[in-house]
Amino acid sequence: MLRHKRYGSQRGDSWADGGFYVHARVAGANGAWLSENIELVMWEGRDEFLKHALTALNHPTNGEYAFALTHSVQNSKYVRVLTCGGNTGIRKCSSNSYQNIPEYAEVVFASYPEAADGGAYNFPGGLNPANAAQMTQILQDIGFRLVYNDAEMLAPHFADDDGSFLLKHANLSMIATPNTGGSAQLPLVRGEKLVWRSCPSDCGPGDFTREDFLTWGFVFENEAGEACLPAGV
Repeated sequence: MLRHKRYGSQRGDSWADGGFYVHARVAGANGAWLSENIELVMWEGRDEFLKHALTALNHPTNGEYAFALTHSVQNSKYVRVLTCGGNTGIRKCSSNSYQNIPEYAEVVFASYPEAADGGAYNFPGGLNPANAAQMTQILQDIGFRLVYNDAEMLAPHFADDDGSFLLKHANLSMIATPNTGGSAQLPLVRGEKLVWRSCPSDCGPGDFTREDFLTWGFVFENEAGEACLPAGV
């Protein structure tokens, strides 16, 4: 699961409800079902792990660190921008393409029909994550990279030892963040949506301060509650 950096929790600290994590707004018990275009939101607790956990699909090429995220059980649902359609109404969405994401467009769980058998990218049999060419194609649309908060990447600015990061679009200078809260002055609230936010420039280390990493940063946790990173990212 994704835990918020500032308003998150590791076992043994003072957050009575386990801190704030990224949840599907609504999902079936143990991930039994997940509706199309359901929002990713901030909510306390991690007890229903399978209901909200994520799986990383890494690019198969060694040294290429882009990856896609799917729901851990409903793995045909990807974490991506909401695209506009007949049922999106006033929700903030991308109307043209995955490459033209407006500021504060929603981050949702949704299918990715372009990669399906017979879809726009013409992958016979659907997406094969072991196929480097296919993964390169889809990660331009719905991929992520991590911008790490650590001494090696951000020296001499600041260092951190828990593996925290910003969740950046693989191809665009945008990060996925809580809509409003997360700062020391404006705490997170239940149900706050994840949205896309533009970086000041190229999302490099010089774009961000220590406060940015505390406000917009995340940590991956496994089912045991241990901070970790999926292999290959």
